[in-house]
Amino acid sequence: MDESIVRVRPARAGDERGNAVAWVDSGRYYAALYPDLFHIPSGDVAATFERILTTAVRPQQCRLVAEASGEVVGYIAATLHAAAGQPGGSSIATPTSGGYVISDSLITDCTLSTHSHDRNRHLQHAVPSRLKG
Repeated sequence: MDESIVRVRPARAGDERGNAVAWVDSGRYYAALYPDLFHIPSGDVAATFERILTTAVRPQQCRLVAEASGEVVGYIAATLHAAAGQPGGSSIATPTSGGYVISDSLITDCTLSTHSHDRNRHLQHAVPSRLKG
């Protein structure tokens, strides 16, 4: 099983459990490092993702997952903002020919391996080609 091989695809119904596991794990990881800034998600996290994944995606938005060894291990939601300059207040704004891509949510499962940074990179690099301006 090679967890370093990541496949990025559109998020779909059925991804709730993997997204929930990644979100809770990511929350645990970052809350341990920065307890004043992050918390561990609670409640029915899978149901939250079920609601998210059943809402329509507008043309300037995308929701993607990262899969490793057939398991969902990461999620990104992003929006293309047509702007003359970088939108204020965003820490993850990537310039593109159509404006700026804002990563609204980026989650990866930190427990599976040391590949979470690679998964983040794969997800972030896949976004611009999936957005329509």
